[in-house]
Amino acid sequence: MILEDRIKINASANKVFNWLIEHMKDTESYQKWHPEHKVMEWVKGNPMEQGSIAYCEEYLQENLQKLKFKFVKIIPNKLIEYRVLFPLSIIAPCNKFIIEETGKESCILIAFGKINMSEKLFLKSHKEHANKMKQTKRHMKEEGENIKKSLEKMSK
Repeated sequence: MILEDRIKINASANKVFNWLIEHMKDTESYQKWHPEHKVMEWVKGNPMEQGSIAYCEEYLQENLQKLKFKFVKIIPNKLIEYRVLFPLSIIAPCNKFIIEETGKESCILIAFGKINMSEKLFLKSHKEHANKMKQTKRHMKEEGENIKKSLEKMSK
């Protein structure tokens, strides 16, 4: 199953990439991105470097999620790829932000996640997670909207 949200942002790929880097560097900046974001700490390596590991906490509705991520590939102005650490990596092996430039001052930001089973099978085997899937999709959409609002407000 693929989780994906796309949003057109009237800002350069460089501005979007730098915005993402800035808002994942520490807890204070992470909280400014989305009201459900609570903690962002770097437990290994430097913030936003390939190979670094981050710990984050965020709510999906009333459920607090506690996750560790390894940043596996970073291509400036194009890609930030990360994966949750074991054991969740078995089910969710890939997450990324993809930035596709569409003009000098515009791009598409794609939030992408992969789960190694169909949505139907996932929901059947994890009935308690049915709402979690809806909340994850909502959260991804709101993250993109918040980036768009912030960057487009700054350019006015």
